[in-house]
Amino acid sequence: MTTSLYDLPATAITYPVVSAFLARALEDNLLAETLTLELKERLRGTNVVDAVAAMANTDGGLVLVGVRDQGDTTERIAGITRGQMDGLVDHLRAFLVGQVPEVIPVALPDVDDRLIAVLRVDPEEFARPVVVAGRVLVRVPGASVPADRERVLALARETGTGGSPTLSPGITEPSDPYRYAFWEESDGPDFALRVAVRLYLPRRAAQRPWLTTAAQEALLTALDESALPLRVWASSASGVPERPAWKIENARSSWVRARAVNNPVEPHLSNLTASAYLGHLGGHLYLLLDLAARNPTGHDKAKVGIESLHEGLIALLTAGTVTLQAVADALDVGDVTRLGITQGWLLSPSQRLTEALDLPDHVRRHTDPGNHAGFFSPLIPGGRSPEDLDDLAKVWITTFLLDESVAGFEDDLLKAPLPRWVGA
Repeated sequence: MTTSLYDLPATAITYPVVSAFLARALEDNLLAETLTLELKERLRGTNVVDAVAAMANTDGGLVLVGVRDQGDTTERIAGITRGQMDGLVDHLRAFLVGQVPEVIPVALPDVDDRLIAVLRVDPEEFARPVVVAGRVLVRVPGASVPADRERVLALARETGTGGSPTLSPGITEPSDPYRYAFWEESDGPDFALRVAVRLYLPRRAAQRPWLTTAAQEALLTALDESALPLRVWASSASGVPERPAWKIENARSSWVRARAVNNPVEPHLSNLTASAYLGHLGGHLYLLLDLAARNPTGHDKAKVGIESLHEGLIALLTAGTVTLQAVADALDVGDVTRLGITQGWLLSPSQRLTEALDLPDHVRRHTDPGNHAGFFSPLIPGGRSPEDLDDLAKVWITTFLLDESVAGFEDDLLKAPLPRWVGA
């Protein structure tokens, strides 16, 4: 996750990131046979533009220019000169008029005038079929080959971003995700954190917009391995006898609902319920996760402070991104996926929002006596690493608390560490 080149911001793609990506791909034996990765030592004839066009006509991917296809990680990285980079860009513009892929130059350390060209090919940005020198190329594992007649006709039939003839998934994302009924209003929790995560898929995923048995199993496995709900907050204490397993409550071809309950043995621990709604909307997967807390004694309401709010959001964001990629892998839709807009909510159905926030050391300049929900701004994560998700969580908390007229919290939030279970 931390070395993905497919969806990192261009400014975050540096030599260590590229080197780590290549090392991981070499370890997993993904450099020789893949639909979405091609290595080119340098520009030779139309070798680079052929790879770009073939990926644009298939699922997209990466072309790394300045990287050999033999040797270990260090031996593979040869680099090209800045003059060669300029020539490469001119070459792409000449053959792919108005459809040049994203080109990211990555400088080699301690070497003057040498760099790697990272070409990211998003098929949504190309009018298909992409033709190079009278040929329509597509990807097969490890190579670019001429498309057969049926494939060319299928590409030519595409209009806009619709792709080949597809089935409608028959669902939409919940119109009001923060009101989605994971629990009965009459028996609502003291507070709940909720996060919606989207993962965009290659075009061909729209031809099979259903969640297979393997995808449902991947959902449960990923959630079982997540921090939800066992390791979040005080629920990780020794009073919890065993890990609560996630179970599917209901499912259809294009959506699944699942749930896990942690009922603590020790009475002072919060009762936590984690719920999930997964939808396949053809072009993307949508996952709505809810983590609800209730004081089992029925006396004082459960509350959430800054550190707990931070840990809860990290748990939801991590589980969301990892689970969606696991489902995409189970659907066998290719490597090229990217995160979309992510949203979040803090809900307090059984008490006012101001009462659900445990902020004794911070100034509240104003309170809204009737508010039972707070919103975290829709944003696209900078990446999928714990550090990227930590940045998103802290941005969310900062703007949320400022909107709630809370002052003097910034230093405490800045010092909030990643939870101990991250990476465990």
